[in-house]
Amino acid sequence: MSFFYHKIFIFWRCLIQELAQELSISPEELLRISLEEWLSHPQNNFSQAANYVLQKNADLYRRLA
Repeated sequence: MSFFYHKIFIFWRCLIQELAQELSISPEELLRISLEEWLSHPQNNFSQAANYVLQKNADLYRRLA
């Protein structure tokens, strides 16, 4: 693993551990819950992202016109 990826891994591991501790659950439980939530709402996330991009494109085209 490169130095850069190792630093990113350490950063995320610490972030997950801190958040899990604040919620009084294990890091594994936090990840399980987060993954279940993400998988149960994939369309909502995509729709929100797509709408954001379309709005930004519309704003850009208005300014360029």
